[in-house]
Amino acid sequence: MDSILIKHWNEKVGVNDDVYILGDLSYKSYHGIDYYMEKLEGHKHLIIGNHDEYWMQSTKDLGRYFESVSYMDMINNLLITLGHYPMFEWNRNRYIKSQVNSKSWMIYGHIHNSMDCEAYKVIKKKLICELNAGVDINNYEPVTFDELVFNNNKWYERNEISRNN
Repeated sequence: MDSILIKHWNEKVGVNDDVYILGDLSYKSYHGIDYYMEKLEGHKHLIIGNHDEYWMQSTKDLGRYFESVSYMDMINNLLITLGHYPMFEWNRNRYIKSQVNSKSWMIYGHIHNSMDCEAYKVIKKKLICELNAGVDINNYEPVTFDELVFNNNKWYERNEISRNN
């Protein structure tokens, strides 16, 4: 599985691409984090998830692998809020009417592909611009923003269209 994930990553990510990892990068893995990070292309930004605390304790220099490490981040020019956990309020989400014209997005990872948790049900019903970045619903590969919107609309069974469709 590890070699396939690394292969998928490097087929899509170039050395100059920015990649945001929204937590749970590694958990109870056979290899240390160095093994993976040395093989992955791109400029990596880590949003710390609940499972990252395990491997972070034994990693001396996170700056060696990550351009940034935080619990939350925001891509201001796009009004994209990034966090490991889903949120019910983020910058300007009260003004969202549709995905097509939205300037405000929230991207998270924590629930993976769980459809039976309360967060899934609320997001599906009420938060059309909240997107799950978990590899479980994104073909086990890094995705562009438009691919993320498409995959989430399919997973959440939304009728919205992505901005480029």
